[in-house]
Amino acid sequence: MKQDAFARLQQVATLKYQRDQRSFAEQAQRETDLRLKIKQLNDHEKSTNLTVPAIDPFARSGAILPWQSWVAKSRNQLNIELAQVLARKESLRGALQKSFGQKEALAALKRKEAAARKRQAASRLLG
Repeated sequence: MKQDAFARLQQVATLKYQRDQRSFAEQAQRETDLRLKIKQLNDHEKSTNLTVPAIDPFARSGAILPWQSWVAKSRNQLNIELAQVLARKESLRGALQKSFGQKEALAALKRKEAAARKRQAASRLLG
């Protein structure tokens, strides 16, 4: 393969790998953000349940039920988003592994080709 074409092919493989890495990292960050939001929601719910006694006017007025409903809906929505992110992340993992393999295979070919050129140059010098 011509050096120029091989170098372009290697550059394309590297760029594709970097793009796949960025996409995967974005999903991993989104996963972290969602897990943090879920944890914060759970922590807030627990702290509120501990501080609202049954005789509290807020609790007696019935306002706690809509709040608990909102918490449940919010948690459900966050869990749905998290499941979607995890599914996207898993599909991106396969693409990332493939592009990494292509990049590494081209790097190995380049090393082999360089070693073959060295051997050819040495054999021309020696004989």
